[in-house]
Amino acid sequence: MSKQELISKIIRNMLEFQEKYKLNKICITNTQILYDILKSDYFNLNPKVKAVYTISKNGVNIGYTGGHLVIDLNNNIIDCSYDMVSNNTTYYNNFKDFKDELYKLHNTYNNDDIIDYKNELKNYLKFSKKADKMNNDEFLYTDKESYHKQLNYLEKKLDLIIFKK
Repeated sequence: MSKQELISKIIRNMLEFQEKYKLNKICITNTQILYDILKSDYFNLNPKVKAVYTISKNGVNIGYTGGHLVIDLNNNIIDCSYDMVSNNTTYYNNFKDFKDELYKLHNTYNNDDIIDYKNELKNYLKFSKKADKMNNDEFLYTDKESYHKQLNYLEKKLDLIIFKK
């Protein structure tokens, strides 16, 4: 199996684990796991953690956030968070595109909710700082137990030891 195929399999198993245990809103932990795996001696890649804006469309329901982390690997966005991947999510690198699309969708569905763009911009800036810390090899997570259980799950499921013990 090629390393690219193995990375795809790792991501699929991460998503499976999160779905199975109903883990949501832990993109920091999920991103840290994948970042650590890709930077390990086994893969020796140069991933970058990146903050993004997101819009999810599920029927007429729209979800959005300015606070989400993904991996940028050779200009390809990799999202390893099941709650986002499973909800038809689109990623935006800048506030203007995010705001324009959200405004258009909001008007299309005649939604009366008020969009707090200022709060989403604040979330994005907060997550950008977290991305910078992770890219400078600062270890971050929101759920230590989930971090270790997910890594153990991957190692058992894939019969692979990613990190030297």
